[in-house]
Amino acid sequence: MKVNLKQSLILKTLCFIFIPILIVAIISSIGYTVWLAENEDIKTAETIDQTNLFADNYISSIYNTISKINKSVDRYFTEYYDSIYLADSYYRYSEMIKYLIIDTQTNAVYTNIDLGYVSEYSSSSLNFENNLPASYLSEEIKNEFSKNDGFYFNYNCTTKTLDTNINNEKIQYLDQSYLKNTLEKNSTLEIYTVINNNPSFTNEFFIQKILFDISKNLGDIPIILVPFMIILVLGMGIYLLYALGHKKDISGIYLNRFDKWPIEISGCLILIAVTIVIVLINESYGVGYNETASLILSIITISLFAILYALLMCLCSTIIKKIKSHTLWNSSLIYKFLKWLKKIVEAILKDLNVNAKIIAIFLGIILISLILANTNILFLLIFWIFVLYMIIKKISELVKLREALKDIYSGQTDKRLNIDEFKGELKEVATYINDIQSGFSNAVNESLKSERMKTELITNVSHDIKTPLTSIINYVDLLKAEQIDNEKAKEYLEVLDSKSQRLKKLIEDLVEASKASSGNIKLNIERINLVELIKQTTGEFEDKFNEKNLNVEINASQDNIYVEADNRYMYRVIENLFSNISKYALEGSRVYIDVTKNGNEAKIEIKNISKDKLNITADELMQRFVRGDKSRTTEGSGLGLSISKSLTELQNGKFNVIIDGDLFKVEIVFE
Repeated sequence: MKVNLKQSLILKTLCFIFIPILIVAIISSIGYTVWLAENEDIKTAETIDQTNLFADNYISSIYNTISKINKSVDRYFTEYYDSIYLADSYYRYSEMIKYLIIDTQTNAVYTNIDLGYVSEYSSSSLNFENNLPASYLSEEIKNEFSKNDGFYFNYNCTTKTLDTNINNEKIQYLDQSYLKNTLEKNSTLEIYTVINNNPSFTNEFFIQKILFDISKNLGDIPIILVPFMIILVLGMGIYLLYALGHKKDISGIYLNRFDKWPIEISGCLILIAVTIVIVLINESYGVGYNETASLILSIITISLFAILYALLMCLCSTIIKKIKSHTLWNSSLIYKFLKWLKKIVEAILKDLNVNAKIIAIFLGIILISLILANTNILFLLIFWIFVLYMIIKKISELVKLREALKDIYSGQTDKRLNIDEFKGELKEVATYINDIQSGFSNAVNESLKSERMKTELITNVSHDIKTPLTSIINYVDLLKAEQIDNEKAKEYLEVLDSKSQRLKKLIEDLVEASKASSGNIKLNIERINLVELIKQTTGEFEDKFNEKNLNVEINASQDNIYVEADNRYMYRVIENLFSNISKYALEGSRVYIDVTKNGNEAKIEIKNISKDKLNITADELMQRFVRGDKSRTTEGSGLGLSISKSLTELQNGKFNVIIDGDLFKVEIVFE
């Protein structure tokens, strides 16, 4: 149903038709409400002539007519039969009243009544001596007034007599209104007026009569309907925004031939047509002086407005569809011109180095700015905004490159740059960075794969060796329990026991080193006291240290120095280091253990003198299966330091080995 709605041509057409109707209704309703609020007596009046609005407009019409006569006869009454003057403006606009004004002193007659019915009188017969033709003609025109069934107003300024059927005190007591002075100054005039019933929108009485009838029939209903009409217009507008461009049996946004034109061409054509329509509306406005002409004019005007609306909606629809299909900018002539210009500039700058390109672009910006500064400041501002946008865009591209390099530096090799987001030389740099990331990623994957294979191999081999080794150890224990008199056999059993136990220790260290290096260890982080841990481990190794006559000196900056670590594995680190000391330290020497706290860092520093020459680097010593004595006569697997380093780093610590001559020093640092 959703697809059918957005593809419905009938629904879209109805929205286009009803939106202007509802907008006109909303504006009319608001105008009607304002008009009703300004003229509160309309609600209580039974007929329109009882309202102040009607009276004020009628009096103003009479005043304006008399003022027009007094200002200039030649200016306002250019068509006349000798002394019978016709209002020239009548033929251009619908007047609010029809009038006949006779100047009894000059025998001049002023009117906006069509005198076509007296055309049988030739101009030579219109002799105004003794007032005969003027009186006769005025009587003829008066007959026209008597035929009118509307509101009339007749006033003789000389005798101050009033004849009217208008039921309004302002008009009945005209000598008390602001028209009083005008009537007194023009005491020679006889005024005959009647409402002009011409149904024209320039006739205020016609409009007021419509509004008055609406107020009696509808009351406040129009303003009550305004919110609902606004909601309906908004709903139809949102629907059109959603549905425009969708056509039945066509996926995506459908563009017709007109929509595919550059927006500048289609926009100019529509604006030319709109201009022509507006000129026609302006030229036809006010033409006509009777009901038939006014009706024809209204039909023509409404038709022109309908054409104007259709043209504007056509332009808006094209713009909306282009925006939804992402072709508004790409299909424009400006874009094509800038693209062409860009190609020319890139061709010129292609063989230049970076500095030369920057200088050329800078000089180009200055040149264009000077040209635009002498033409139009608005264009200059737009150009500067464009330059600022391009600078921001380039900076944004540089930031993306920096973030990518930062990710590579931190070891994140899985992120890649979108090449389409970069232009020019930065696009080439982005390509290189992606290649570097790919190379690093492949190297890391290969390294991880190799490390994983080593770990699996060590684990599997250790498991396969451990099973028969356990049997060997058990059988050695069984043989040792037997009463064997052969001393040579007992010696062999001792060798088997020693070597099997050493092999078992080697396998256990190998598995532990594999787990530590791969991070396959579950840590139980807690708050531990380093000083207490060192003292406890020293006590456990006291016998071994005494065998080698080693004097251990423990120096602690504080009694309690705490770190967040795993107590079990931290003990394993210290144990490995003390085990190395008991094996490789010079007999009768001192071992210095310093536990200090500096700011947020806790450090363990262990120093001893090696009994053998340390003709090996610290990095080599940290490798697996490397021991301090190259003769390999001492016990040990050569994995102690490697295990200690891996366990320390798993607990977010730092493990460093420093060799200075025969001095062997280890530093362990924790936050």
